[in-house]
Amino acid sequence: MPINQYIIETFDDKSEKIRDKNQYYINVNQRGHSQVLIELSTEYNDIELNFINKTNSSEFLYTITPITGFKKYRINISDTDNVYFNIINPKKRNSNYMIRYYYTNLGSEYTYIFNKESIKEIIESNEENVTVSLTFDAINIIYKGNPLNRPSLNIYFYIFGLLYNKNEKSDELLNTTSILQEQIPLYENKTLNYYNLENPKKFILIYKDIPRKNNFLYDLQIQTNVIIEKNLFNEEFLIFNTKIDLTDINPEKEKSYLWHILGSILGILVLGLITFFIVKYIRLQKDNINLKEEVKSLAFSGDIKKDVLVEEKIRSKSETDYDTTFL
Repeated sequence: MPINQYIIETFDDKSEKIRDKNQYYINVNQRGHSQVLIELSTEYNDIELNFINKTNSSEFLYTITPITGFKKYRINISDTDNVYFNIINPKKRNSNYMIRYYYTNLGSEYTYIFNKESIKEIIESNEENVTVSLTFDAINIIYKGNPLNRPSLNIYFYIFGLLYNKNEKSDELLNTTSILQEQIPLYENKTLNYYNLENPKKFILIYKDIPRKNNFLYDLQIQTNVIIEKNLFNEEFLIFNTKIDLTDINPEKEKSYLWHILGSILGILVLGLITFFIVKYIRLQKDNINLKEEVKSLAFSGDIKKDVLVEEKIRSKSETDYDTTFL
């Protein structure tokens, strides 16, 4: 394999049969104190890299890290200048993959940070179609633990955004640089973005004439080709994946959502009126009870006053009769 070159490979052979493995060896005698990094991006998850030489030896040590669409096999220690390995295709599927290797040190590598959250906006619409824009934050680059700040270094991001209505029955990965055969993007857009730490620019992907009836939850694959000028390893391929919710572009959904809101408001109003009348009824019942008690109280007081008057009248008459008899 040539060093520091991306290669697209397949398991097809000249006799039109599908191989179950591809064999490689790389010469690493010029690595010095550097590590050897093999990057592998496959079409299916079960396609793996299998080292042949001394994998059980303490003199051959490696780690595997999945990141930005690749599995990165980092050889930390090797007791030989030739490293042999196979790329295994256990199900003998017609598939492809991208691979490269180079010398590196972990501290000198760039790490790319991408915020998957986006701002969605419908910029054009009619009864049949909509045009949607997706705005993303600029991709950030971390170098030696800090944001990369080298204004003299020109870095370009060639960004391709592919919208898929994912086939749940497919085993194909979207988190890959491989050419997909089973899944086909429904919409595509591309843009160019520049890295500038002091004045980062957001990038926008625009998808035109999406039928309103296609109100799906899409998978968005962002393929990014990074070009770094005046740098030995001046090219990187990155893959980022996120989901884009377009379930609200159907006008029927909009009407349903509006009626849902109106129904909720009407429900709250009706509930408020019912509560108001119940409270008024309870208060009225209490007022009626209090009124009855007051009437009873007044009647009782009247009876007492009447009895007192009768007694006074009888007493007065008795006293008058007494006085008359005395005379």
